[in-house]
Amino acid sequence: MSFIEKVNRRLKRIYYDRKIGVKQRVNFNSKIYYDSINDEVNVGCFERPIFLLSYDDTSMMGKSRHTFDYGGDLDGQLNRLFFDFLEKYPYLRHTLFFVPNPNFTNDGLTSRTIKNDIYDIGKYSPEETFLAKLSDLEKSGVIEISLHGYNHLNTKIKDYYSPFEFEFLTNREAKEKITRGLSDLGKYFELKGFKPPAWGMGQLSGSHYLVNILQEYEFNYVCLSSPSNGLNFEGKCVNYIYPTNINSLFNIPQNISILWDLDYIYSLIDLIVKKRGIINIQLHYTLSRPSLTDGLSHENLAKLSKIVEYIKNYDVDYLLHNEVRSKCKK
Repeated sequence: MSFIEKVNRRLKRIYYDRKIGVKQRVNFNSKIYYDSINDEVNVGCFERPIFLLSYDDTSMMGKSRHTFDYGGDLDGQLNRLFFDFLEKYPYLRHTLFFVPNPNFTNDGLTSRTIKNDIYDIGKYSPEETFLAKLSDLEKSGVIEISLHGYNHLNTKIKDYYSPFEFEFLTNREAKEKITRGLSDLGKYFELKGFKPPAWGMGQLSGSHYLVNILQEYEFNYVCLSSPSNGLNFEGKCVNYIYPTNINSLFNIPQNISILWDLDYIYSLIDLIVKKRGIINIQLHYTLSRPSLTDGLSHENLAKLSKIVEYIKNYDVDYLLHNEVRSKCKK
């Protein structure tokens, strides 16, 4: 991204933030977050605490001059790192949030996208090696594929909150994306969950319009919240460690970033285990880089290994996201 493009993006952000009236995102504070979890009453939802692993942005996109690898290069470093980790810890379960038709470039500008169908999963056959590998892992119960939007891009205003695919859309536009994603990705996998890219569901303009739309679909669960995004964008709206029923939607919180200090993560794990809640570690299914540091790397996976070894001190259920609801007693 050139200097002029950076300046243009910044000026556009200032202008449209004021014009649209974008809400102020709550600042994440580690102490307040810890104290808030500590204050949670154990609702007796689970017999044992639950351990989940989440990976965003998996797709058929491979590395090129304009893109990064998000799984499409079967024999690339990214997949080698992931599959080696699976072999190291065969009892773990992994939920991959999959983008059916990504067309974003490595500079993140929506004014410069790649051809719309280059990595469209709808054009691949079930025998494609990466799809076959994922399908085998899904059938064995090691991984789950969940819908993560359609193309992970918001092009209503070029180069403005680009990853927030479902922000500023009409109901019809949002439904078209979800329906197309379910149709294309559903040819290969049993889709039970949904997470909007960047947790974007209308919160920037002060609405949660996507909640109403998602009720028209039969998802087993949704992931609409992090500690400071989605439903919790302006402040705590849904629980950090327990599922929240939002009318017909079963929201599973995502609550721990692999980037946080390891001792802090341990302290959160101790607390969540005590309250028999959900421990949900989040990463991105792409190689780590300066612009996205929570991707897969030797360093991040070594850190994840330490977390997994630490978890062994406790009796927890290692689950896929779609298994959480059946474990919930309330």
